Amino acid sequence: EFQSSVDRTNTKSKLECLFKNVEYYKYSLEHSQMICETFKKFAFTDVLFNQYLFYKDLALLISIAINFLIISSYYRISRDTEDYDYGFLYKESNKDATKKALKILSLLQLLFSILIFVNYMVKNLPKYTFKKSDSRPNKCKRVALFFLRMFMDYYFIYHIIYLVFTFLGFISKNYLYFSFLLVEIVPRSQTLMYIIKSFWIPKNQLIVTLFLFYLFEYYFVIFVYLWIPDQLQTKDCFRFDDCLFTIFDQTFKNSNGIINFLSEDNLLGGDLLLVNVRFWIDNLFAIIEIILILQMVAGIIIDSFSALRQGQGEVDEDRYNVCLICGLHRTELNKLHGNEEGYNEHIKMDHYFWNYMFLVFNLLMKNPKELMGIDQLIFKMYKENQSTGWIPFKTCRKKLELEERNGGEDKEKE
Repeated sequence: EFQSSVDRTNTKSKLECLFKNVEYYKYSLEHSQMICETFKKFAFTDVLFNQYLFYKDLALLISIAINFLIISSYYRISRDTEDYDYGFLYKESNKDATKKALKILSLLQLLFSILIFVNYMVKNLPKYTFKKSDSRPNKCKRVALFFLRMFMDYYFIYHIIYLVFTFLGFISKNYLYFSFLLVEIVPRSQTLMYIIKSFWIPKNQLIVTLFLFYLFEYYFVIFVYLWIPDQLQTKDCFRFDDCLFTIFDQTFKNSNGIINFLSEDNLLGGDLLLVNVRFWIDNLFAIIEIILILQMVAGIIIDSFSALRQGQGEVDEDRYNVCLICGLHRTELNKLHGNEEGYNEHIKMDHYFWNYMFLVFNLLMKNPKELMGIDQLIFKMYKENQSTGWIPFKTCRKKLELEERNGGEDKEKE
């Protein structure tokens, strides 16, 4: 959670983000510890409430199986009725077996969906119940804050919708509700998530650009309706509003927009003025609307997708090649250690960031009056302005040892 949300502008910003949320991480770890102790006391709780990813994998496989059965079994009883039935490979003889299979699978899907939701709530409860040590909200405010945090959590909303569609599919005859559950494939694929975000992140730009598209089309419709109405082929153009909305509706259904509604009659050997007007109308619409503005929409989406890919590459570079504590790069640390595993040794032994977190946790649990020396200094710096001045920056034990060794050699030479 921290690695995906931290501000990676520089080493200081990462450390400030880390220690800014230290109370929340402490609260989350205490919650996790309590859950683990409960699991140790009751063996069955570990199976029920500590298998979130396993249940999600099983639920996805079951939803795929249900949708496969729907695709290969769903058929209307007759062309004259809306009633439908299920029979594997559309055979009457398979109808009973197919319905039983769908019922069993839908029951399993509902069971696993409930377990997924409960597991998610157990795991993420600290996000909704956490309160800072210096805040004293009353009971009503705590309850309101709890529900506000829940409904601002996109994944909570997603799990609720997932559970609702599963329940609807189970209680109704229409198993097509289970088709929604295939959405679970999207967050599992980073590329699919980039595609969704490439539409969502530049949404304001896309809305403004599409508004510009329809604005220009509105002007074209006005011109055609007022000046060359005899060229309109559609019967829906007696009233201007009908004409406008018909052309708007058909714009993306017909690749040439308004041009498809203009007649080609009387152009060959006809009025020269009409020929010139149609020449400019047809070409200006094609250039402005179809070529320029629609290509702008595509360009915005493509640029957004490229920026997301590039941004993720920078995040991965920082996450896997730069020490979170001191900010030294993998190349430099490998060189200091004299082997290719120097970076991994460094982040596990010298600058394992959880050790720094546990140090602050430990100080927060002690009586401030009992703290002395370096502990008192660190506690004071953290409490006053969450300063990270006590964290080693651009240095480490190996680097200090090397500098000390080089300094000693220089003195011997002198």
